[in-house]
Amino acid sequence: MPAERLPLAKPRSGEAGRTAAAIKDAARHVIMRDATALRAVVNGETAGTFEVGVKVRSQVTAGALRALAVTTRLRDPGLPEVPTMVELGFPGILTGSWSALFAPAGAPAPVIRLLNERLTAVTRSTEFCSRLEALGAQAQAGSPEDLAAWVAEERRRWTGLARQFAAVLN
Repeated sequence: MPAERLPLAKPRSGEAGRTAAAIKDAARHVIMRDATALRAVVNGETAGTFEVGVKVRSQVTAGALRALAVTTRLRDPGLPEVPTMVELGFPGILTGSWSALFAPAGAPAPVIRLLNERLTAVTRSTEFCSRLEALGAQAQAGSPEDLAAWVAEERRRWTGLARQFAAVLN
């Protein structure tokens, strides 16, 4: 399909409302997969894709891709002109990519404390934070209890969404 027929393939002038409308209109043309999706967007074969920011940051800054919105609570400091999905009127599209260190359930508490102390020291170091920020990511340190509470909340949220939309595994 030629790029001129795709509502999101070319930059649009206008306000966030028009971008939100374009996202809604083009949702049926958006694919969410692997690197094939990125190639299809760059080649004008599809309107867009949802990707992890650190994966596409360089392509956005180089002009090969146009970021329409971020799915995080706050705008990306490296792409301050790109609105959040919440700003565009999609409060339910709120997610991000994350990593965490997990240990076996029976791991001794002193070992867990030591791992947490060391990991916290690394994630708070200037060098580590600078490297992540260059990629468009941020480090967030916390306790094992903080992580457990966050994972439980995310599980409840995503389970609720899956039930709401009658999602099934296939």
